[in-house]
Order: sequence, then structure tokens, then C-alpha cells
Amino acid sequence: MVGIRTDGAEPGGAGGSRMATVIETHELVKTYGELNAVDHLSLGVREGTIFSLLGPNGAGKTTTVEILEGLRAPSGGSARVLEHDVRTEYAKIRRRVGILPQDFEPFDRLTPREAVAYWARKDCAARSVGLPCCRCSPASGSSARAGGRPYSVCNNT
Repeated sequence: MVGIRTDGAEPGGAGGSRMATVIETHELVKTYGELNAVDHLSLGVREGTIFSLLGPNGAGKTTTVEILEGLRAPSGGSARVLEHDVRTEYAKIRRRVGILPQDFEPFDRLTPREAVAYWARKDCAARSVGLPCCRCSPASGSSARAGGRPYSVCNNT
């Protein structure tokens, strides 16, 4: 496990506070009949750490992530994300964690009109990803950027 701090200090070193564990599993198990998809996985990932699950197809990576998201219940062991138990507090986890699967391609199935309608219903999609918004950002001062195109589509007036 490697801790990366944005202030340049060594993890747990002088001048910094101890980093929180954001993902923790202890003896995590998921079985499907006789198949052990996740077999007694114990790990801890600290805040600021870049972490990846690597392994061949069928190694349990996706199942582990689905358990951490609260989409699948573990068969045994325990798991916590952002100090919330995945069995009992999955709604709190989902409010704070977003997962984008490798093969997620919803817009390949949408027409351009459906895609625009989808983003127009979002509560200021531009601001949610840190971009200025045409209507709800007081700093923009205008509904258009250079070239006359709007910054974003939103439903805020």
C-alpha cells in the first residue's frame, strides 16, 4: 500500500495527520454455490492512495467492487467504505462514491436528442464536474462563451 499526500509530506510522517482508511475489508468472502468468487480478501486503502485491483478474468475484481458499492451482499467477512458498513449503510456509500465500469457505454444507445434531454434534466451537469455554467454561475456573467456557444445545458434559471 502506498500513501500519496497532496502536501508533499510522507504518509504518517512529521507535519501531517494520520490518513484515514477509506476502503477496508476483513476476510471478505463471496460465494456462488461451490464457487468462491472472493476468497477471504483483507485489505486497507488509505485516503490519498492510488489503488487498483489487478487479476485475470474471474479473479473476483468486479465482484469485490460490487460488494464495496453495496450492489452485492458479501457471503462472509466485512467491508467498510468511507467508514460505512457495506451491508447496512450502502445508501450512504452510494451518495459519496461513483463507479464507472470499463464497459459502460449508455450513450451508444441514445439518439442525440435523448442525450441532450438526459443532460438537460441533470441539476447543472457542468458545475458537478467543475465547469462554469451558462445560467447558474455568477462568475460567467453571460450565457455564452467565445464563439456564441453555451457553456452547458442546465435546468437552473
